[in-house]
Amino acid sequence: LQQLGPWGQAFPEPLFIGSFIIAQKRILANQHSKMTLQYGETTFIDAICFNQVFDQMIGDAIEVIYKLDINEYQGNRNTQLIIEKVL
Repeated sequence: LQQLGPWGQAFPEPLFIGSFIIAQKRILANQHSKMTLQYGETTFIDAICFNQVFDQMIGDAIEVIYKLDINEYQGNRNTQLIIEKVL
């Protein structure tokens, strides 16, 4: 998807919708929700939602609108969802 860019005001980044189970959850800086979401039996993916703290708990099912991203941290690159909205 990054190679299809550049993304900008006249060419917005694509959004996706999906249903997941919250496998892990923590709050960053009292304002961001960082989670590991489960899709299917054995697929887990990191997700973050900026400037929003979720009421949902571990084990809850959620449906979200998200963008795909690559999180680079301490030399590691992982796929990450950037959650735009919880439905």
